[in-house]
Amino acid sequence: MEFMLYELAIGAIFRNEAPYFKEWIEYHQKVGVAHFWLYNDNSCDNWEEVLRPYIEKGVVEVIDWPVPSWNDFVAYQVGAYKDVLRRASDVTRWIALIDIDEFILPMMEKSVAECLDKH
Repeated sequence: MEFMLYELAIGAIFRNEAPYFKEWIEYHQKVGVAHFWLYNDNSCDNWEEVLRPYIEKGVVEVIDWPVPSWNDFVAYQVGAYKDVLRRASDVTRWIALIDIDEFILPMMEKSVAECLDKH
């Protein structure tokens, strides 16, 4: 297999999720996620302050992705997912497209990538 920069990464869209980022990112790092592409949909909380340490370490990239109205959400979500797939295509072996309130749990293996490899 060719070399990939990240074994496993996550792409997600967020709006005002600052209180949850630390737990969510650090949990996913423990189960093998190496990188996060996070799409900011008009957040007005302190997300920048919370994500700054992860951005500085190169673990998180934030892409501004404002959704103009609720009626446009599905189209913009699909657009964000297409964008993250493009970004991940040459650098990531596995990519998960999940929400900030979702946690990937490998039941039998130590990491998500190990679970994917086995099954």
